Amino acid sequence: MEGLPVVCYWTGAMNSVLDKLTKLNNHSNPADKFSMLTANLKEDLLGLKENFCDKLTGQQAKHKQVDVCMKQVRELVFKIEDWIDQNPESNLVVDPTQKFDYFKAKIHGARERFTRYFDLHKLVPTETDAAPIKITINPRLPVEEKYCFGIFDGPSNELVKYLTDEKEEMRKVVSVVGREGLGKTTLALSIYSKLQHRDLFQCQAFVSVGQRTPMMKILNNILSQINPRRRIFQDVRRIITQLREYLCTKRYLQLHCYIWLTILTLSVHLHVRYFILVDGIQSTWAWKVINCALPNNHGSRVLITTSIVDVGRYCSSYPNDFVYQMEVLNKENSRILFLSKTVTLQKEEKWAGFEEDSCYMLKMCGGMPLAIIVAAGLLLARKSEALAELKMVGESIYSLKEYSPSEGLTKILQMSYADLSLPMKSCFLYLSVFPENYTINKHCLILLWEAEGFLERIDKEWSWLTGKRYFNELISRRLIQPVFTFEDDEPMGCTIHGVILDFIRSLSREENFTMTAAELNSGPFPCDTIRRFSLDCGNEDEADTLSTSSVHLSSMRSLIHLRAAGKLDPPVIGGFMDIFPFKLMRVLHLEVASNLQNHHLHGIGGLVLLRYLMLGVSGITRLPQDMGELERLETLDLSSSQHITLPASIVKLQKLTHVRLIQDAAGIWEMPELEVASGICAGSSSSFAKVVELLRKSQRLRMLGLTLTSASIPTEIDLLSFIDEVVKSKLQSLSLNCACYGDDATTLLVDSWEKVTASLGKIFEPQRFQLSIDGSCQYLVRVPPNMGSLATLTHLSIRLDVIESEGFLVLGSLTNLILLNLSAIDCPERRRSVIRKGMFPCLKVFSFRNEHSWMGLEFKGGAMPQLQRLERTFVVRTRWNQEYPDIGIEHLTCLIKVYATINCNRAKVSEVEAAEATIIAQLSKIATEPVLYFRRSGYMLQSQVSEGTSLRHIKDDDDQIWEDEGQHSIPVPSKSKLSQTRKDDDKHSVFSKKVVFQNAQK
Repeated sequence: MEGLPVVCYWTGAMNSVLDKLTKLNNHSNPADKFSMLTANLKEDLLGLKENFCDKLTGQQAKHKQVDVCMKQVRELVFKIEDWIDQNPESNLVVDPTQKFDYFKAKIHGARERFTRYFDLHKLVPTETDAAPIKITINPRLPVEEKYCFGIFDGPSNELVKYLTDEKEEMRKVVSVVGREGLGKTTLALSIYSKLQHRDLFQCQAFVSVGQRTPMMKILNNILSQINPRRRIFQDVRRIITQLREYLCTKRYLQLHCYIWLTILTLSVHLHVRYFILVDGIQSTWAWKVINCALPNNHGSRVLITTSIVDVGRYCSSYPNDFVYQMEVLNKENSRILFLSKTVTLQKEEKWAGFEEDSCYMLKMCGGMPLAIIVAAGLLLARKSEALAELKMVGESIYSLKEYSPSEGLTKILQMSYADLSLPMKSCFLYLSVFPENYTINKHCLILLWEAEGFLERIDKEWSWLTGKRYFNELISRRLIQPVFTFEDDEPMGCTIHGVILDFIRSLSREENFTMTAAELNSGPFPCDTIRRFSLDCGNEDEADTLSTSSVHLSSMRSLIHLRAAGKLDPPVIGGFMDIFPFKLMRVLHLEVASNLQNHHLHGIGGLVLLRYLMLGVSGITRLPQDMGELERLETLDLSSSQHITLPASIVKLQKLTHVRLIQDAAGIWEMPELEVASGICAGSSSSFAKVVELLRKSQRLRMLGLTLTSASIPTEIDLLSFIDEVVKSKLQSLSLNCACYGDDATTLLVDSWEKVTASLGKIFEPQRFQLSIDGSCQYLVRVPPNMGSLATLTHLSIRLDVIESEGFLVLGSLTNLILLNLSAIDCPERRRSVIRKGMFPCLKVFSFRNEHSWMGLEFKGGAMPQLQRLERTFVVRTRWNQEYPDIGIEHLTCLIKVYATINCNRAKVSEVEAAEATIIAQLSKIATEPVLYFRRSGYMLQSQVSEGTSLRHIKDDDDQIWEDEGQHSIPVPSKSKLSQTRKDDDKHSVFSKKVVFQNAQK
């Protein structure tokens, strides 16, 4: 079945079974009885697939009976495959004739049902129904988008005015109420950002509350944001106590006096003014618990979003509280949002009249922002088709029924789902195994898709590229939300909107595609066989599901055990030692299992069908010898587990294609089918030699990630041999992590690369070429002057002692560079480095950290023309004139997001505020209106202290020092509107600001 996915949501494991029957027939004597049985069964099964299943694709939306019949076919196919896997020809003891006759009878019954169904409904299936849609998606299509906040300016300004009313000193609780998909979170985050830079609060926190999010995780999240130094607790009462103590306890200020050589201690009774945003609260019980942790401090504010009116009224039950009922968008704002998401279509000539012809789609959306965004994604995905067809579809659907906003949203989601190809539908439904408010790692997701058999190889291409295209396609359709970090220009993962996740889970239940522990525990006795099962270790209710529901899981093929942030030591998987009797297991994903020990894995060799094994954080230090029995294992992921010793039997795993480690593993390099090997440490000369040998022999290796340490720096001969094989190879991704490399080792690497490429006259041109020079042991003195020989370098991380203009000139000559992560101890202010037009033409992500300079770098017009994300450190120094020079940020015209770390060490508040104002003023000139996030660090001088006021306004005659750790986002003011983004997706996503008084000696 070349070119087809092995498993599909529609036909189940049909392709896999046909492939296995073909192999059984080829490996047996044609005159043999067993060979005849397999040939006849394959013929019947293939006829059922071609004559009925393939031709009924898409009919389930019109005729529910089709879905029922197909579910029966899928279960039959799964049973056939289970029997084949458990009864290989060599182990057959009983005559299989009776079993084959049973399967043939079931197939014949299915054919009769389909025939009657065709006659009853006069169905005329066509050959094109089963044809997959060919996906041609640009692999770099997903880009970071800003939310269209202008449509929420009215409600946002109204609520900000109410929350900042200083006449009312009592704590206020404002509840934003509205149905799912209205944009409550977007509105709340817009308000949250506007309040953060007004110096009204000393600490703030943003937390998402799902339907099943553990209260311990929610409270720990709040505690970690308002007081980052507090450790995570596993008792709800203790967390509440810690929160109340921090927000209510007296503050003691120690003053150091030079004159009398004494220390004066001033006791200041301060109630911390806080601002907490609780998003998506679903019950009054949850609010009762959260409210216990939040004292009624004067001037504090709490903003809540909920889809339940009674919950909103309960949370805002005091006279000074307020309940805001959110409504659907009006026609004008709906049009603005829709057009903002379809800008690329409007620029094409064939879409003339687009705005008028898309009105039916907007009517169906009913003013629901989520529906509008998904509808825009659907149009973008089908832009190659005629607009008239989409207009006709919208007219016909809308003319049949006047949809309510919720019904319109559901209809839009159904249309978008129906437009997916069969393999993509399988990948989309698989997202139901993940819990709400969970960030899904892209790399793990694609590997899981492949292990489940959802990905086909198109023209024998690397299946990873197929998975990547599917991931990008789901993003372009707005069915998943990309998550970006400063480690890559592409999204590292995704999140799923709660409404879309509920939609996916409803489809999954109908198709019996997946089952979660939450559904199994809350629902009735499952009548369908459970094949794919997931549980969240952050939920204590799910911890013992494996042991208590083992009867229902006897046919389980996949177990996905996920972690929950905010939980340090989740309970050991209940009945883990009983997993190994599940002989049909193919996918075992243990993201975190801290209590697992070495003996828990004894017997894992019995899972002979296992194709995917991921072991996350655990107490395991050594894999057992019977790992070598997993002859079908294709993916081994130990990237989250340190210091695990691999057994000698690892060399038996000849079908391994994907390996992710963080250690030296000599046996891995002998795998003939290896396609991905990442994170592996070449800790010795022998290991490095085996890497070279693998590159020389392998025709399948596509992704290679190596860690080279200073303790095992390759010789020049070894480096030349390695680079020679790399340039000649078919690698599409190369990552070199040079840990603790100094100037000599780095120069040797660059010089060797230059020699090889010059002698071969050939350039290494992968899709991704990443180099990380970690100078944690010693910073580089300078950028190697011939680093330009790495012409195809796309990602670079480097640490320097001092960065000067010459270094930037060398780096700027790397025309393919997409990401640059640069750290420097110092940048000479008198010799400011200037980034001019033509430098860094393809750079999209730039992170620049320095310790002792405000200036260091200046941007001229035309510099970094594609830069979207900027992270910079600004050192605030005492200046006589309190002015900060223009550094040219306004010339970065494509910026979307800016993270500015303000080093406040021994600076006054006025100086820090002046520095922030300078940055804001420069960014306000950019037409893209980038979102700005500030983070303050270091010890800041405060010149005034008084009792009875907020921490921001403590007055005294002597300067004091405080430490300010945290960050706040500021939408940059512009002539038109403010802009802001949804909850961020990386290390900067936690909004926090903490003000703590420290002892300071003058």
